[in-house]
Amino acid sequence: MKKILSVVGATASGKTSYAINVAKKVLIQNIPKEIYLDQNHKYDGVDLISADSRQVYQGLEILSGADIPNNFEKIDNQEYKVFKHEELEIYLHGVSIIGLRDEWSVAHFKDFATKIILDSFKNNRLPILVGGTGLYHEHLFSKDENLYVPPDSKLREKAQILSLNELQKWLESINPEKLKSMNNSDINNPRRLIRAIEIAIGTPQFINSTKLPNDVEIQTILVGVDMSLENFQEKILKRVIQRFDNGSTKEVENLLRICEQNDLPVCSTLGVSDISKYISAEISKEVCIRDWALHEFQYAKRQLTWFKKKI
Repeated sequence: MKKILSVVGATASGKTSYAINVAKKVLIQNIPKEIYLDQNHKYDGVDLISADSRQVYQGLEILSGADIPNNFEKIDNQEYKVFKHEELEIYLHGVSIIGLRDEWSVAHFKDFATKIILDSFKNNRLPILVGGTGLYHEHLFSKDENLYVPPDSKLREKAQILSLNELQKWLESINPEKLKSMNNSDINNPRRLIRAIEIAIGTPQFINSTKLPNDVEIQTILVGVDMSLENFQEKILKRVIQRFDNGSTKEVENLLRICEQNDLPVCSTLGVSDISKYISAEISKEVCIRDWALHEFQYAKRQLTWFKKKI
């Protein structure tokens, strides 16, 4: 049976550090018992696969908190950017690999991650998914064809000028059950309403050319990191201050130059709206940091609620 380790947790919980520590122990066969891996199996390497919908973007590394440890170096001559531990056979995939204008979705992630996982199995390596985007963990092996309904530029252009209420009515007219099933956050999110409308109207087009063989038996081991809200606000505030001081404002300035009416998915990244207000002198630095940290904390609470249902 092939094993995949899936490390989940809220923002600021230390998922990447934990995953790297586990990877090191795997390679020296000092695997913690709570990980439930075969203690006698000797792996030749570890592939860490980032399951984060924002750290995937180039030019947003500071704002998104892309975790690239100092002892990891970029490998050249790759199909996409890969980082490797200086001494050990530990690789980090899926961080800073696409442009700010590029499309990225659950379907793209499935294709990307599946290729790495197959290569891991072939070369006796342990794949470890690490990141806070729950849908990526949940849908990695999903066969839901709706994931492969492509974006509809004409539909999005039409939807862009509609109000939230008009989008809700549109979805209700074509798929009332979907509207009823959406939670409060989704039903008040224009981007998610538009995507739901796309799926209701569109036709799946399978973008993933790589699939896991049906005869491969896989066990996914889900591990939660620091699933408590204790000290989270303090941790998040420190991270936000550090990102602000390290240049996240420059990243947002560059992002705003290519965004048109916030129409790109990347524009919904936490911190963009708050820093945008700071750049335009609508709010002070102190208010920007306060609001950004609050939004990060609210997101962390939603992550914890989601992950606790899965673990």
